[in-house]
Order: sequence, then C-alpha cells, then structure tokens
Amino acid sequence: NVLLIAPTAAGKTEAAILPVMDLILRNYWSIEGVKLIYINPLKALTRDLRERIEYYAQCVGLKVRPLYGDVVKTYRKPTPDIVITTPESLEVILDWSPKWWPYLKTVRWIIVDEVHELLLSKRGYQLLVLLERLKEITKKPLQRIGLSATVGHPEKIATLLGGSDGNVTIIKAEDEREYDFEVKLAIPLTDEEKEDPFLAAARIIADEAKSGAKTLIFTNSRYSAERLQGILHDLGVQCMVHHGSVGVEERELSEEAFKTGLLRCIIATKTLELGIDIGDVEQVVQYRSPGQVSALIQRAGRSKHKPGQRSICKIISTDPEDYLESIAIVSLAKKKVLEEPLIINKPLDVLAKEIIGIALHNYRGIKYLKNEFKPITVQEAYRIIHRAKIFEELALQEYQDVIELLRNENIIALEGEILLPGPKFWKVW
Repeated sequence: NVLLIAPTAAGKTEAAILPVMDLILRNYWSIEGVKLIYINPLKALTRDLRERIEYYAQCVGLKVRPLYGDVVKTYRKPTPDIVITTPESLEVILDWSPKWWPYLKTVRWIIVDEVHELLLSKRGYQLLVLLERLKEITKKPLQRIGLSATVGHPEKIATLLGGSDGNVTIIKAEDEREYDFEVKLAIPLTDEEKEDPFLAAARIIADEAKSGAKTLIFTNSRYSAERLQGILHDLGVQCMVHHGSVGVEERELSEEAFKTGLLRCIIATKTLELGIDIGDVEQVVQYRSPGQVSALIQRAGRSKHKPGQRSICKIISTDPEDYLESIAIVSLAKKKVLEEPLIINKPLDVLAKEIIGIALHNYRGIKYLKNEFKPITVQEAYRIIHRAKIFEELALQEYQDVIELLRNENIIALEGEILLPGPKFWKVW
C-alpha cells in the first residue's frame, strides 16, 4: 500500500497504472473480472483519465470502462479489466447492481486519485467504508494506492487510506515545484468601479489575459466565473467557463480548444484544479484569496508544469481584507506550511448512509441472485464498517442506536438479523 506524493502534472497516474498493468498481465491475464478500480473525485476528470489509461491498456489488450455520473452502470460484456469511477458511482454498483458483484471478486488493486481532495471530506469517509464493503466481496486483501499533489499531514492520509489492509508507505517525489506569486489589489479608477469592485478586478484580469500568455483563471464560485466571463467578453477577451454545472459537451469543447491553442483563456472553479490534461498553461490568475495554502499550491501548479519550470500565479484582490489574507497564504506557501487536515471521527450521517446502502445491497441480492447470495446481518455490517479507520472507535452501542433510529423512522427494516430497506425509504427514493 502506497501514498504517492508529487507535484501537479508530474506523472503520478502513469507511476501507479503502469506497474499495476504489468502485474495484471503477469498474474491475472486469463481470469475474467475487474482487476483494478481507479477512483477519482470528479466526473469531469474521468474523460481525460479514460483517454490516458485506454491509450496504455489498448497497447497490451486490457479493457477499460468508465462508470460515473449519468453513464449507464448496468453490467455488460466484455467484462472490463479496469474500471474508472467516482465514490458515488462505486456506491451505486455496490448497492444496486448485483450483476457486477461476481466480477468484483477478482479486484486486487484500488487507485485513489487526488486522495487529499477525497479523504478530508465526508465523500472520502464514505469511500473508506465502500472499500471495506468491496473487500467483503473479494474476500482477499486489496493493494491500495493513493495519489496526492499537496497534503499537510501525509501520515494521517496514509492511515485513513490503509484501512484493514494495513500500513501505507509514503513515497514523496524529490523534485520540488518552484513558484512565482504576485498579489495585486484592484484599485477602482471610476465611480462605477468604486460602486462595484468586481469591475476593477475584472479589468486587471482582462489585462493579464490580453498579455498573450495562455491563462487559466480560477474563481471560488460558479457565479463569479459566469459574471467574470461576461465582463471579459465586453472587454474583448475571448474565454469559456468550466465548472460542474456546465454541460459535458461544453466542458469538453473548452478543454480541447484550450489544449490546441484556439482558446487562450479559460475560467474555472475546482473542476480544473485537479489533473485534467489541458496542455500548456503559461500563467494562473486567481480571483480573490483561494482560502487555503493547499488550494493555492494545487491551482498555481497547473501553470508551467514541466520539470524545472517555475509556476506563475497572480492573485487579484478587491478589498484590503482579502489582499492581506492572500499575502498571508502566499507567505505560508513560500515557507511550505500546509494546513493540518481536519478529520471528523465516526461521522454518524455517513454511518446511516452506509447502513442504508447495505440494506439496499441485501434487497437487490436477495431479489436477483436468490440462493447464490448471502445477505449481510446487522452484526456483519458493524464488523465491515468498524474496519474503516474513520469508524474504528465506533462503539457497538452507538451503531445500534443509529440502527434503532433508522428503524423507528421506517427507513430500514429488519428481517431477523438481515438489514433491508423500510417502507419510508421507498418514499424518500
């Protein structure tokens, strides 16, 4: 088990995927079933990952299938050797798709991309339980590989990632990314700008975008991204917006146009913070403070990301408070001081969600696999969930209290010791 830490665009995906493919070819070539599940935090990342992984897989005859978002998740032949998915889609497969389950028994490797992005959130805690549930299907240990660009306390992430599969070795790339940061305060020049400081910031951002350098602009909200695009168009800057609410076709169009150089400027939220391949970025412009050192490093690292190059990042602030916060964050980044990860121990909402997930798993298994399926009991569910590091301090009584709460609300039902969905669950559904 490994946590691999290296700067953005250093080739972490290849460092993980190529050795695993080699092991599949040597030891599992003739076995039908999924061997590797590659988990990434954003469905926006999946298209780019699919293209990269398929490029290598096709060379050696391995099959790849993406399962994310609104992609159809029903099992169909040929069985893929590699599945690329998100935590939510893995949940759907484990809860709702019994035809997949026999083909998950062969899974031996889990790669979690952008692990820092996932494991410090409730989505990540959910994923830790899902990995223990997946292990219950395989009946064998999983080799867990985490990929991370920036993380404040690698040991904590490594401990969470390892779960019941034991210790995780931390491997950190030796090369350190160098950064050129610049913080600018947008001073209003007109009465209109004094009334709306956003306009002053947009003017400075437009000047940066007109410099000719391929520019990736980050904002902290979708509203800011959309508004900034409108103002930049009025100022003569051609740009497109890239965020989670933009349609898939439009996102892919903007990625391709930027990559080929037809588009010199793109505005994004978190969607392009992570490792989508959009080609060479010459500078990053951040509208207002990113709020965290790790977010600044992640975003700045998208520019000039070839080995030996210095990343260029300019932060544009609209008020003195934001300006001071930006300077403080840049100062911490230069000292290589990152935030300590905040970990919520035994979150009971995540526990309730996974109890319902196991109840659904039982319902679907009994319905479609009949005598071939062994339902999970209340006690077995506790054992599985308790194996996840985030729930290792969960007392049996706390677990039973949550079960009782869900039962009283008719969200789950018990048939003997077997967890099943209750009548109110279907109304919620």
